[in-house]
Amino acid sequence: MSFETTIPVYEQFILHSDWQETSKRDTKTFRAQIKELKRARLDYNIYHSKGNDPEVKTKIRINGRQVVEKVIPWQETAIGSADVLGDIREDNNIEIWFGSDLGRWSELVFNVTAILGYDEKPAPLCPFPLLGIIRQNAPILCTIWDRLFGGQ
Repeated sequence: MSFETTIPVYEQFILHSDWQETSKRDTKTFRAQIKELKRARLDYNIYHSKGNDPEVKTKIRINGRQVVEKVIPWQETAIGSADVLGDIREDNNIEIWFGSDLGRWSELVFNVTAILGYDEKPAPLCPFPLLGIIRQNAPILCTIWDRLFGGQ
């Protein structure tokens, strides 16, 4: 039996550039259980909704690696998927970017979803990353506590 987790990173997210800007970007983060991860992909749908630029170049990066680059004409949509299995970490950064010519403006609508596949349902992530660090380092922290405060 396989199990998929869907993480909507960007939903109907509007990125707008003014005439004096040549590029625009935004970054979001998400967490993932990576211990039993078997498959990972990013699905994207990018619509060049408004503007006076006839086409714009768009990019999507995950953890600093570019996984998508498309040129989208005005009033058109780029739809696709990118395999990102080797790029997924426990804490992930997704960056969307687009560039246009100086003196032009554009507005794009981004939908980006991470889909993670497992052979069985993964254990939930600790919602508090600091708590996970404390749990991993509990013996060391107890030793430090004992030395500082003379634990009996």
